[in-house]
Amino acid sequence: MTGGRPTEVVSAAGDYTLLIILNADQRRQPEQIPPADGARRRHRVFDTSLACGLDGLDVGAESLLVAAEYCLVNPCRTVVLLGKQPRGWRQRSSP
Repeated sequence: MTGGRPTEVVSAAGDYTLLIILNADQRRQPEQIPPADGARRRHRVFDTSLACGLDGLDVGAESLLVAAEYCLVNPCRTVVLLGKQPRGWRQRSSP
């Protein structure tokens, strides 16, 4: 969120988190992306600066962000990042 710190929200509907970044400014803004918690990895699911049809991705088609600490958000745009477990990842049960 331009002018503040992005806040990650834990979903009650599934094992993932959402990070919503809104740039209401007329200039491109760098936004710090906090690291995903645990084994989750960041994936871009929605970016209003992309062309129609590419701005929102279907479940399973999300774009993995590799080692992203910052995201350049275009003017008057919204980016939604999903924090989810990698495919095939299973949490070990405690002994």
